Amino acid sequence: KPWGPDYLRFGLNLSSDFSRESSYNLRAQYRKSWINAGGAEWLATFQLGSDQSLATEFYQPFDERQRGYVRAFGSVGLAKAGIFQDGDRLAEYRLRDSRLGIDLGANLGVYGQASVGWLGRHLRATLDTGPELLPQDALQVGGATATLAIDTQDFAFFPTRGYRADLNFFDAQSVSGGLPRYGRAELRLGGAWSLGDLTLLGSLEGGKATHGALPLGDTFSLGGQRRLSAFAPGQILGEEYGLGTAQAQWRISRPSPLLGLSLFAGLSFETGRMRRLVTETNLTGRLNSYGIYLAANTPLGPMYLGYADASGRSGRLYLFIGTP
Repeated sequence: KPWGPDYLRFGLNLSSDFSRESSYNLRAQYRKSWINAGGAEWLATFQLGSDQSLATEFYQPFDERQRGYVRAFGSVGLAKAGIFQDGDRLAEYRLRDSRLGIDLGANLGVYGQASVGWLGRHLRATLDTGPELLPQDALQVGGATATLAIDTQDFAFFPTRGYRADLNFFDAQSVSGGLPRYGRAELRLGGAWSLGDLTLLGSLEGGKATHGALPLGDTFSLGGQRRLSAFAPGQILGEEYGLGTAQAQWRISRPSPLLGLSLFAGLSFETGRMRRLVTETNLTGRLNSYGIYLAANTPLGPMYLGYADASGRSGRLYLFIGTP
């Protein structure tokens, strides 16, 4: 039996605030490794639910140590975006994003990757429910991309040490319909530090339109778990944002022999601001969210049950199960 044949994985996520907002997704992933002597891989993913997607990519290293690589990829996705004002969802749009692209990159040891490439996209925003508050645009976009991802954390979902950094840049150098070109950049930083069973987690992130006006499918969002948890997921959309978070997480129990579960209790504080608002245009200042939660590392992925509050707003109870 050869080592490293084909791999098939399944996953899900489920989120709810026990009131108006809920979503679910079922996922499958197929990975075929070591297609040739250079270590090429083919990956295919499928997701069905509130957000639907189909994606494929081919990864070809340049040498046996895989210091450099080329990656060709394509995907089609369909997601929903709520249009909120004063806490009420007035309308909902369906966002279709089809992509074809190619990257040239380098593996930074075992800790990360850096790449540059070209991405072609077809973007369409279609009104699903409510009044037409934003244009229903269909755009053909093409532009340059650059990414940097570094991750030294010891666990994906409940890290106890290490840091991570993610930088993403897209510059739309051609836009259909004679519309102006635009660009967007986003940086995310995070770290984890532990003292016995107490873990401190912190993050800083921000993004902005580098030039031009962003279409609805490329706007930044705040709201939802760890992104101002007292607000609904994606409630605040805009073209420039900053966000800082801090968590104190206490491990209540070690992994059980039968199920391997670990149980955590945590306190969270999140502060952020959105500029050049598309939705919730009255939320112009800095917003704070305070929360408490119980979490567990389950066979289905992380599970969170929590409560978050913000000054001047009613509190929000939320449940999340699965991978983000």
